[in-house]
Amino acid sequence: MTWFLLCAFVGLALYSGNGAIVAVVIKKGLPQTVTHLLVVNLAVAHLLLSLVCTPLDAGFLLTAGRWLTDDHGCRFQRFASTTFTSAAILTLSTIAVDR
Repeated sequence: MTWFLLCAFVGLALYSGNGAIVAVVIKKGLPQTVTHLLVVNLAVAHLLLSLVCTPLDAGFLLTAGRWLTDDHGCRFQRFASTTFTSAAILTLSTIAVDR
């Protein structure tokens, strides 16, 4: 149960922080500089990671290591986690090169 509460707290922090960045971009329009656009890309990658993977991971931890979905859900979760994490890492690398 402790891991589930930790996942819930981290998920809530991810939703609020990255959601705020996306909400500001929607309200103010697309950023005009490359660095700002990369920061928005990073926020979207993290938001998608938290929306797709955190609930599945929390369900896995809550059921003591059993997936709530079938084998396809497990494979999708691994695919989504790898894809969104890779997008975040590549975005951070691009920001470092741009600087």
